[in-house]
Amino acid sequence: MKQENKPNKANWDFKQILLVGSKLFVIAAISATLLSLIYAVTEPAKQENILAEEKETLSVLIASGDIGPKEAVNSMQFKQVISRWIVREAGNPVAVVLQLAGNGYGGPLSLMAGYKLDGELINAKLMVNTETPGLGKKAETDAYMNKFRGKGGTGSGYPLPVNKEMLAEQQQGSSAGSTTVFQVKRPANFAEWLFGKPKGNVDTVTGATITFTAVSGALEAGSDYVKQTWGGAE
Repeated sequence: MKQENKPNKANWDFKQILLVGSKLFVIAAISATLLSLIYAVTEPAKQENILAEEKETLSVLIASGDIGPKEAVNSMQFKQVISRWIVREAGNPVAVVLQLAGNGYGGPLSLMAGYKLDGELINAKLMVNTETPGLGKKAETDAYMNKFRGKGGTGSGYPLPVNKEMLAEQQQGSSAGSTTVFQVKRPANFAEWLFGKPKGNVDTVTGATITFTAVSGALEAGSDYVKQTWGGAE
């Protein structure tokens, strides 16, 4: 009786794996190419939009003076300060606009803030962010920045508020929220902090409070940077 030739199972499996792997490689290569093409088409437009938004914001933050080109800032001490625009009148620096970075409830956020050379905040605007609508998104409004304007300078007599207790009572509502509440346990001692099992007191932190802390911290870092750079430090 003639014996039927059966395909070797090992060879068959190898061929199937090779076929599937080849298909996946082709799909991945096509996807990568398409993504590269999409990026190449959309990225210039995205950068143009960013530049246009920055230019518009500069005109809002600074009412007068000649605004210089954007300059990168690489400071180990002030890592939240990303870049700057120096404002001059008759060739002399009179103010500076900073691009600042923070980390809010929704993730990274970007601000632009104008300062006098003694660190006093002229005005600020929240730019790119992913904060929660109804909570952190309040920081995008012009009214939100009222609590910071005119503060932080060596001659203003008013420090930039970095917690709710430093705000006027009518301003505290925008830095608090009734939803998205986190219960955070504070370690009672060093051992609890070290081993990660805190049993101490409980702090209540809202999403809006996290946004406020991120915004105020970035603005304070910008003020301190200006004071140190232009001699406004006390």
